[in-house]
Amino acid sequence: MASEANPNTAHTPQQKLHELIPPQKLFPDEDPVVFQGLRSALLQDLVPVSAYERVLAENLVSLEWESLRCRNRRDALIWAEYRTQAINAFQDGLFYSFLATEPDPKAKALGFDLVGSDPEKRTVAESKLAELEISPTELLAKAWASVARLIDPLERMLAEIEPRRRKLRADYDRLIALSVLPINDFDVLPA
Repeated sequence: MASEANPNTAHTPQQKLHELIPPQKLFPDEDPVVFQGLRSALLQDLVPVSAYERVLAENLVSLEWESLRCRNRRDALIWAEYRTQAINAFQDGLFYSFLATEPDPKAKALGFDLVGSDPEKRTVAESKLAELEISPTELLAKAWASVARLIDPLERMLAEIEPRRRKLRADYDRLIALSVLPINDFDVLPA
């Protein structure tokens, strides 16, 4: 007796395709929950039906993630250098800074407070900068200039991603438009 396929275990083409598309590899500092949230939101917005629509939609997700990844890397470089510039400014404001081989713990703490998420600590650090007659904008400009050659490749990547994303989205939209063309002129055939 031939065994019949269990309909509960049969895979739709969409499910088979999903199994064939490798999952997005994330770097250690990337949050899988954030990625899945972005992916879910985009797939919910795109609503791919056919297998090819699904492939294009997954590619759009990858491009959006790549864009966010580049922005996050760029911003991390700038923030880290901003913190370093701040620590150096606070260090230079100390009377004995020329003797130090390591940053003063207070200078280091103020530098971290300046880029931290605690608004009260940030305000204190900004007031200490003001006492040194240094503005956060000045430090940020120095930080940006200091890492400019490091962020240039990221900026180029971002510039390259955008036209790819737009073209892929246009292709996706055209595919969707073709799949829902109305049939205006038809005859009902007798049964």
